Amino acid sequence: MPKRRSPFESDDRGLDLVALDSYRPPADELELVVTVVEPPDDLDDLDFELTVEEPDASPCPVVGDLEGAVAALQQASHRDMVLDLLVQPVIPGVTLSVVLLVRDGVATGQRSCGSLATRAEVKGLALPLAAPSLLWQAVEHRQVYRGAAGSDPTQRVISRYLRAPDAAWACAAPVVLGRRVVNLVCLQTTRQEGIGDDALDALRRMCEAAAAGYRQLVRGPARAGS
Repeated sequence: MPKRRSPFESDDRGLDLVALDSYRPPADELELVVTVVEPPDDLDDLDFELTVEEPDASPCPVVGDLEGAVAALQQASHRDMVLDLLVQPVIPGVTLSVVLLVRDGVATGQRSCGSLATRAEVKGLALPLAAPSLLWQAVEHRQVYRGAAGSDPTQRVISRYLRAPDAAWACAAPVVLGRRVVNLVCLQTTRQEGIGDDALDALRRMCEAAAAGYRQLVRGPARAGS
């Protein structure tokens, strides 16, 4: 009996390409498996529990020791330490804090505080920086910017994606390394009174300390001590 050739084997004429959905195995190779599941006698006995995640409007914990946080950022031993410290709010009343990585005109999530999203979901946040927004202004002018969240559609995208409360005010601050903005810190608050100048100064200091920490990591321990 001649050997049956597989549709995926090649011969001397080259590789035979066969679409998977067009191949049907011979009848003697088919195996049918049927599983019958009996339903319960009384569907009322089944216990269903439905939970709905609601955004938490309570403020994120505030960094109590600003000087200590600044010093820790400046002496960070690895990149993750910078991100973990940077996401901690230094502004009272912050309901959402997000640290973003800036690369090729896109800001992508790295860390968040005040969000119901998982770390993987946070990293799935991608925001183009082409349209005017607080984030765009912070990158374009390398300064801290604040404004009403309702007038910035990007802020609504952030809060909705991360399942956080709708913000009243927001601010964005850049971490500048050399000539590049490498990170953005975006803070949102539901407080109607806004974000004060002292709070912005504290955030600016955190971003400057993060840049110093990155520079030390680039130099390495040997050169940092020289």
